[in-house]
Amino acid sequence: MENKIKWKMYPQNRGITNSLFLVISEFERVFDDINSSVYDYGSIEVASFVSSIHKYGYISNSIQAKKREIFVPIAYGENGNLVELMYLDFFNEDSKTAIKIEAGRGYQNNQFLRDIVDADLTGKIETMIIAIRLFYRSQRDYSKVITYLGSVDKLKNR
Repeated sequence: MENKIKWKMYPQNRGITNSLFLVISEFERVFDDINSSVYDYGSIEVASFVSSIHKYGYISNSIQAKKREIFVPIAYGENGNLVELMYLDFFNEDSKTAIKIEAGRGYQNNQFLRDIVDADLTGKIETMIIAIRLFYRSQRDYSKVITYLGSVDKLKNR
């Protein structure tokens, strides 16, 4: 059983900033309450445990109402109508940092890839934090995501 938060920064030649470390620290602080080896919480429940990151300038969804209120536009259609949105769990406008908590389908449905592509397409997100469960349905989701992203990072830095 895993007993701590794991994280990895991409690209791998980029160091972590103090502001990102503070966000990770909030997840570490509540690890025993959200440990995916023990609990099967969804993203809204996990977000409620780390809602203290508001003190670092993040806004969040209305957790109690279970609404997804934070979004950034991805694409506009005819006559400027918004046709595609990216919903976020937390967002810091000053640092342009978004947080998505993938408490279930993060790896199985390749949602982490969609999150990365959507964040890039918005043009408004400079740093994307994707919280992936260590385990989901007996699968090692975090390890699989890290392996995939490590391969992509190596290709990019050739």
